[in-house]
Amino acid sequence: MTTSVTTSMNFNELTNICKNIASDLHTMVEIDDYKEYGWAAIAFMTDKFGGTYINLHFDHKTGEVINWYGHKNARKVETVDQLKMMVKYYMKKELKARDLDGLYDFINSQY
Repeated sequence: MTTSVTTSMNFNELTNICKNIASDLHTMVEIDDYKEYGWAAIAFMTDKFGGTYINLHFDHKTGEVINWYGHKNARKVETVDQLKMMVKYYMKKELKARDLDGLYDFINSQY
């Protein structure tokens, strides 16, 4: 069964799903809630040095979830299965492109 992200899920449920996806895939997730402005951000990343590959925008009023909100390639996320597939695909793509060993060596050389 495919679970709708936008119509049947509140923000806490979405954050739990995102945390579970991140845990299952051994990737990072960062959640920032800006309730006073009516939205929240959920970022999946390989590292905290520019390795964000999914950046979800959650609208508290509508429940709408958009990946890369405001960008020309913005995409509405409608199901949990779609979200899982997106995270897997973009994580693999980002890991292939990033030289994490080189990045960590550089960071460690600064101490």
